[in-house]
Amino acid sequence: FYDLHTHWTPAGNPATTPQIATAYVAAGVTTVNDFHEQPESYAPRRAWLSTLVAPHVNFAARISTPGGHGADWGDQSTTIWINTPDAARAAIARLKPYKPDLIKAFTDGWRYGLAPDNTSMDEWTLRALTEAAHREGLEVLTHTVTVDRGAIAARAGVDALAHGLQDRELDPKALSDIVTSKMAMAPTLAVYEPNKPGNPPLDRADPKVAPRFVKFGYALHNVKTMYDAGVRVGLGTDAGMPGTRHGQSTLREMELLVEAGLTPSQALVAATASSARIMHQDGDRGTIAPGQRADILLIDGKLVYGTGAPALPAANARTQLESAEVGSLVDDFERPDQRSSLDTLRLETPDGGLDRSVEISQIVPRESGGHALAVSAKLGIKDDPYAGIAI
Repeated sequence: FYDLHTHWTPAGNPATTPQIATAYVAAGVTTVNDFHEQPESYAPRRAWLSTLVAPHVNFAARISTPGGHGADWGDQSTTIWINTPDAARAAIARLKPYKPDLIKAFTDGWRYGLAPDNTSMDEWTLRALTEAAHREGLEVLTHTVTVDRGAIAARAGVDALAHGLQDRELDPKALSDIVTSKMAMAPTLAVYEPNKPGNPPLDRADPKVAPRFVKFGYALHNVKTMYDAGVRVGLGTDAGMPGTRHGQSTLREMELLVEAGLTPSQALVAATASSARIMHQDGDRGTIAPGQRADILLIDGKLVYGTGAPALPAANARTQLESAEVGSLVDDFERPDQRSSLDTLRLETPDGGLDRSVEISQIVPRESGGHALAVSAKLGIKDDPYAGIAI
């Protein structure tokens, strides 16, 4: 199976990389897109994953707008902020040395009617982003959750929506834009399902809960409408988000695609060949055929857990990396490439949320010679605002 939308985050379940990898392999998931990582981490994470029994992991570079979804936490290297076509092209150029596998663009600021909306990406900027990414051979998947923004993404050349459309039923014009563009979608129904497996059932009559069922109904309806119109539907889950377990959610997503109106066979194709095709990786995965990767889970009879199960390498049991000694000098702020003496990237780390603190750091000369790091911030209006630097 192939999961187009996951977050390998310490807030997920499981929470650590080896255990996340094991959860996917146990569920038969052999390729995933990870939408959560800092570009500086791609190379060491690829090296770490090579020591594990793990799915193939495609790392997505994150791009949003100032004040946009995805820009409300983390630093501006984890999620680059853009607001113009020129900034979009510069972002792709900045990311190229890190060799991302795809681009995740946060284009839609709708917060499901639960909070004030974030900013959204305009069509001109999004088109410049997709064109620049495509020149580098990178697919663009988007956080898009409304019908109007879905149509904008289609006209801007986005490869696939990484969520379902939930604010209303698709209208004929928006559907036509999406079909004409050949844009695909992965609805991530598992993250939005109101009654998640294992949780106490919610009461549809509760006015605080009822809107969740309405939005989920729109998502189910729009998946079937798009599929019937010829839109390629893949599988994504948003696993790593609250209540959306790694591995198990991929299997649950197939059940929800059937609930939306696809047949079981169509759901299986979405989870395999269609997802690989969306990422232009169908040349070596997504189907069982001569010449394809032999990264499939074959089961002869009853699944075996515990004693008698195939052994995993010791690395899959670790919950943290081994410690490494570093030199006594962390940073003297003298390198011209803006990196620390440990060869790490300095990151501004203000608080997150709708009203983030704004932080500026720069290297300044000392009167006595050499350089120092100067940090200034406009703190957000909230309890316990903060600003800081990670080295």
